[in-house]
Amino acid sequence: MANLNRPHGFAFEYLLGSSGAAPLVDGTLDTNVSIVPGDALAESTTGYLTIATATSAAIKGVSASTVAGAAGVRPKILLIAALPNAVFSGQCSGTGAQTNVGEDVDIEGTTGIMQLDENASSLKVVHIIGLKPDSALGANAEFLFVWKASQFTGQA
Repeated sequence: MANLNRPHGFAFEYLLGSSGAAPLVDGTLDTNVSIVPGDALAESTTGYLTIATATSAAIKGVSASTVAGAAGVRPKILLIAALPNAVFSGQCSGTGAQTNVGEDVDIEGTTGIMQLDENASSLKVVHIIGLKPDSALGANAEFLFVWKASQFTGQA
């Protein structure tokens, strides 16, 4: 089965050891930041949330809100907390292999099209735990993962 190249950000899948719902928390987005559900979020140096990038050392969570950023506006949003037992899924930017399972990798992309960077491991914010059941290894594979470097766990 060939995987479609459809980057979509990160999706909450389940909690390890629980049948609970997504762990939603409130946050305040920084000014001029646009987000959609699935975008990874990190705290900026000002303490407000901003979209995570390949250089973000820790992830606060994944957006559950849509915001069109505006100057001088810091909206309240909902995000799915990057708790150590919260499992997410995401598409690889390249070719996912069985050897990626168990690896710590980075993320890349921007709002609406965030992906796992299976070839980069400088910040290691993601720990891949397995292949998503409806995906196949190869180009655009989707993996299940947990956030290794999280602002909830202090592992940044």
